[in-house]
Amino acid sequence: MPVCNVYGGQICQNAHPQEMNIYMEARLMAGFKSRKDACEVLPIGDTTLTRIESSKRKPTDEEVCIMADKYEQDRLIYFYCQEQCTISQRIREKSEEKDLCGSTLGFMNSFRDTEKCISRMSEIADDNQITDDEIEDLKVIVNRLITLESRIHTYLRRANEKLRIAKILQQRRQKQKPLASVAAERRANYNF
Repeated sequence: MPVCNVYGGQICQNAHPQEMNIYMEARLMAGFKSRKDACEVLPIGDTTLTRIESSKRKPTDEEVCIMADKYEQDRLIYFYCQEQCTISQRIREKSEEKDLCGSTLGFMNSFRDTEKCISRMSEIADDNQITDDEIEDLKVIVNRLITLESRIHTYLRRANEKLRIAKILQQRRQKQKPLASVAAERRANYNF
């Protein structure tokens, strides 16, 4: 049996780490070892969940919200909006320069939260034991770090897009002749 690299090294049946997607990872992290167990609390059928977890079917926004709530994994919503939602993809395609500014602000806000998370992580790790209240804090920390990761990816994607556009514009400018040399050529051609 392959070992799951997500759920604390616990054995995951019927799943190779390279085959797991974020929805399966979230289920396992929530403590549901089988899809059947998860389906008992989700209003999603076993076949549907299997297809979602094997990436054969995109979940609906409602299914993502339900899984995020039941698994206590808000990262599913961020992932869905970032990677799978058709509307979000269309909005991103039409994004303007101010989106880089918005990404920067979102990243900075998440980073401020991360400093608090690091402090709490240090407190949790200090005695090398995790209590019940620390488990809840750790879940919050993991979700915040996942949010930060998502915002970093968004910022990098938008910054790289701006850099790509800037490079294209710079190459175009370099190919264009300076106006003074164009004017000199025209005068030379019209001199009799």
